[in-house]
Amino acid sequence: MGYRQVGVFEKEGIMDGEFIDVMIMEKLL
Repeated sequence: MGYRQVGVFEKEGIMDGEFIDVMIMEKLL
C-alpha cells in the first residue's frame, strides 16, 4: 500500500462522490 495508490483512490472517490468513504478507507489502512 503506497501513498501514490491512495492518491488515485482519492481522485476516484471525488469523481464518484464518495470522498467520505475514501477517507474512512485511508484510516483503516
